[in-house]
Amino acid sequence: IIMYMYLRYPGQCEATSSATGNVSYAPENDMPDLFLEWNEQDPVSELEIRRNNIIYSFQGNRNPFIDNPYLATIIWNGPQASDNWSLLSNLDQSLNSVYIYPSIAENFINIIGVADTSFKIYIYNQLGQIVIEGRDQKSIDISTLSSGVYVLRLSQSNTDVQSKFIVK
Repeated sequence: IIMYMYLRYPGQCEATSSATGNVSYAPENDMPDLFLEWNEQDPVSELEIRRNNIIYSFQGNRNPFIDNPYLATIIWNGPQASDNWSLLSNLDQSLNSVYIYPSIAENFINIIGVADTSFKIYIYNQLGQIVIEGRDQKSIDISTLSSGVYVLRLSQSNTDVQSKFIVK
């Protein structure tokens, strides 16, 4: 819950105000190691899944870390939590020179480092659904997306690379 609240309400629900511990998994990490370790060590229970579904039925929003704990691994580089979608952790990450910016965006994200040859673009929402699909775009209009965490997957020459970004 703390991870979700921190992403959903930045500046209002600081994770470091809720727990003490190192923040050492990534250079600019701001999530205490304790939460990342719990995320990996304590699998999501049936009760948490039911609660998430009930909240969704009333409020229309979900805790993405209940749906897929691996999102915390991607965002904060913590221990490898389970990937409930079997999508994100299986990607070949060999395109190390591909970057997207900004990582917190409103209208557009830009891709740099991809060769000029043909590539496919997939943007996934927190439920693992493809919300934008395209090809050969180095600037992508995301103005129709709701606030939240998304994953961009680039597919080129039988190689995939993925990166996360947040829509304000």
